Amino acid sequence: MPRAEETVTPRRRDSAVDAARGLALLGMFFAHAAPGLPLGSPFEIVAWASEEKPRLLFALTAGIGLGYLTMSAWRAGAGRGRVRGQLAIRAVLVILIGLGLTALGPLLYVVLEEYGVAFIVLIPFLFLPASVLLTLGIGLLVVASIGSAVFSGRPGFDPDASIAGWIGDLLLTGVYPVLIWVPIMMIGLALARLGLHRRRVAYTAGAAGIAGIAVFEPLAQHSTALYVPLVAQTLSAFSVGLVVVAALTAIITFTPERVGGVANAVLSPLAAAGSMPLTIYSAHVVVLAATIHEENGYLTDDSWPVLIGISVGSLVFAWTWRRFIGRGPLEWLIGVASGRVRMPWRRATPAVD
Repeated sequence: MPRAEETVTPRRRDSAVDAARGLALLGMFFAHAAPGLPLGSPFEIVAWASEEKPRLLFALTAGIGLGYLTMSAWRAGAGRGRVRGQLAIRAVLVILIGLGLTALGPLLYVVLEEYGVAFIVLIPFLFLPASVLLTLGIGLLVVASIGSAVFSGRPGFDPDASIAGWIGDLLLTGVYPVLIWVPIMMIGLALARLGLHRRRVAYTAGAAGIAGIAVFEPLAQHSTALYVPLVAQTLSAFSVGLVVVAALTAIITFTPERVGGVANAVLSPLAAAGSMPLTIYSAHVVVLAATIHEENGYLTDDSWPVLIGISVGSLVFAWTWRRFIGRGPLEWLIGVASGRVRMPWRRATPAVD
């Protein structure tokens, strides 16, 4: 018999969401390190899947994880100020790590600064009702997607020309626009609060994602209307993220016990990587910065051996570390620094990252 619906609690890691986050990490690796593919390559579908979808899937799973992280304070109503303070400290530390990685001079764009800023922007909205978060998230995502397409398409737009331009690039027109990440994180936060392990919630999210892909992907690929392809690309990529999270949740949670157990075991390396995203992401930036080389007169970090190495190495390291030690090293350090994780001789604060 299929297992009964489960209610997510803040003490329980969600392996489906971790696996989705791990998949997003692998997609980022492909986007950052895969050499260019010739037309007609069988890997074109992988290239399509790694364009913008991994980063928005990462934002969605970050919001869901934040929902689990704050679940006890949301339910009890107590300790919310402490949780906000811990999140602010974590966000600042993530920004500092991002700045440190950027200083290494990688050819890729480091996302951690925007990731930290998005968490700070989200703090005032952290304990809103799930229905409000969902409505606000969907509305802001549509508005921000349109705004990003309009402003980034303005002739002569130069984000480096002024402070205002730099702020606009950070928030709306950059590689990782904060005002697009924040509403997606709001939606993820709402899904966690509604109970992603409830069949109705997971199936509704999956159905919405499928509908979004059906509507927006053709527009992204074929529309010639001004700004429509850019807006549709963002909304389609987000829809793919919804489908991935819902599908993995259904496979692990709603299938018969034996099937779910096998799926959980097969996906455990992905889930392990997804349980320590800061560690794995940071390590891959360091590796790519260290393997920059010249090819045909240009600097590049593209390499199939490096891509395969960081992908397999990340999964093996994460699975082994999680199996024998537990929390990822950078996740543990940030948890201790923010007061979320206590040293062994002090009482721990129950949490799921």
